[in-house]
Amino acid sequence: EIIIKAGQNIIPSVLEEIAGAVTGIRAVAAVGVHSPELETELVYIVAETRLELEQHPELSERVRLALKAEGVAVDKVVLVAPKSLPKTTSGKLQRLAIAKMMAARTA
Repeated sequence: EIIIKAGQNIIPSVLEEIAGAVTGIRAVAAVGVHSPELETELVYIVAETRLELEQHPELSERVRLALKAEGVAVDKVVLVAPKSLPKTTSGKLQRLAIAKMMAARTA
């Protein structure tokens, strides 16, 4: 489940840990979404919020800044409602399904 962006290997769990430490974030998935134009993957952070999205207008920027402080630049931060990310029966996030959701949103 490594994201490959412009020849660089990015480990999703590292990004998820950084973004998950931001106050207001409930669950995080870092996924690669293929960009045919750029011929590489784009790095998406998909984060569930603890409250309704309208109550966190600056939350995506706080996630982006937390990652930037660790030297990581991402292409997109997407906030989603609580309990909307697909999970396995054991409770693990389904990164592939989330990546497909993000690809469908951009198509």
